[in-house]
Amino acid sequence: MVSERFIFGLISLHLIMGCTGGDDMCKASIGGRRGACPSTWIQWGGKCYKVITEHLTWIESKDECTKMGGAMVVPQSQKKTDFLVALVPEAAYLFWINCNDLEEKDTWKCQDGTDEVEFRNWDPLNSQPDNWGHNEHCAGVWSGGKWNDFQCDTTLPAICIRPAPQLHF
Repeated sequence: MVSERFIFGLISLHLIMGCTGGDDMCKASIGGRRGACPSTWIQWGGKCYKVITEHLTWIESKDECTKMGGAMVVPQSQKKTDFLVALVPEAAYLFWINCNDLEEKDTWKCQDGTDEVEFRNWDPLNSQPDNWGHNEHCAGVWSGGKWNDFQCDTTLPAICIRPAPQLHF
């Protein structure tokens, strides 16, 4: 016989999560919360995402994400890029990503937290990354979801990522 505690746990989990945990964006559920992410974050693919609409430099954006318990996002596929582009207001299709060549010129490090990301989506039509003016060492997403290198003191919005909290019963 199945215990009442187990049934209560399953019902609670269903009500709290409000999504399948796949690549569908979670809808609002009990108490106006979105899945298991904090109320101002959006859950997708088992992660939580938050757009910083304030225009900050690359390092300020990275620091802001860290303060919120996350990291600046790095797209890992075209599907994820499409999701991220849809999060940013239409007027500001540009946003920072956690890629740079600050340690070694022309050697781009892209990290999603502490893991190196292999996916790259540089804009080939505009010969990116081009290090225009010999001072572009931080990456962002621009038109069409393609990547561009920018001066790190340029101010852009950013998107932060953090793991979705795991619920245990």
